[in-house]
Amino acid sequence: MGGAKLTRKIGQALTEHGEDEIFALYLKHGSVRKLLKNMPEHIKKMTRSDHGQMSMAVYYEWLKQTPQRQAKWEMIKEVMANKWAEEALEIVDSTDVDEVQVARLRANTRQWLAEKFNRHQYGKPDVNVAVGIQVGDEFLSSLKEVEKLAKQRAEKAKELVVEPVEAEFEVVE
Repeated sequence: MGGAKLTRKIGQALTEHGEDEIFALYLKHGSVRKLLKNMPEHIKKMTRSDHGQMSMAVYYEWLKQTPQRQAKWEMIKEVMANKWAEEALEIVDSTDVDEVQVARLRANTRQWLAEKFNRHQYGKPDVNVAVGIQVGDEFLSSLKEVEKLAKQRAEKAKELVVEPVEAEFEVVE
């Protein structure tokens, strides 16, 4: 249970440092990995003994501890989406002809991040549509009636025998 104690201790240290300060660091560094590398010293000290850097799992667990913190995180993600969308535009606008492929990759990555972090504003609409069909007794009996009529017509068609007609023709050369 040492891991759980350490996780609680780190979560408590993050809370004491302040959500707003942690989120500001995230906005400054642009990723959770960079945020964790640049944590304040008093938080880093808790994880240094044989454990290395704080894990991303601990950070995300801390985020989910309260609904208010989770809501703040969602707002921060929207801010980051806007930042990435603007960066993508800047990259494209400032690209030379020789750097088009690299710029496209960089801009597409930022666009993808913007879509994932703010689906409402930058994402593609969901096109997954669930269609449910209920087949009732009336529908099934109607299908059986149609099948019966089709068989009757097929039998009548067999009865109608069309005799071949011989055509009179003359070959002209």
